Amino acid sequence: MDPFALQNGVIAELRFPRPLRLWNLNGSVASRLGIYDNLSSPDYEWCQWFGYYVDVAMQSVEETVRPDGFIYPSRRHRGHTAVVLSSRVLPALRDGVTRSETPFAEHPDFERLVKDRLRVAPPAANGS
Repeated sequence: MDPFALQNGVIAELRFPRPLRLWNLNGSVASRLGIYDNLSSPDYEWCQWFGYYVDVAMQSVEETVRPDGFIYPSRRHRGHTAVVLSSRVLPALRDGVTRSETPFAEHPDFERLVKDRLRVAPPAANGS
């Protein structure tokens, strides 16, 4: 593991004042909708239009069950999920958000990674 990350890495968590309502546009849903490749592409214009149309669709839902945003397959971190929150809900959520930060070396995920059976020592500095 990168010594810099061990010394300086932080895991930040946000807790919202209520459970978020999110539409799930994960890989299988995006694939069935025929948009998976577009979601994964760097086409900025397509993404802007997609966001606009999703916002229009979300606004058509009754306010009591209207989604706050959606999740989709991350373009930057393959195999992971990205979250989009509508700017329309941010004022209502912002005041009740709490944030916590845990140094990576003190986080439970760090301990799990250190004990992983497939973990090996890094190569020697001299390349041997």
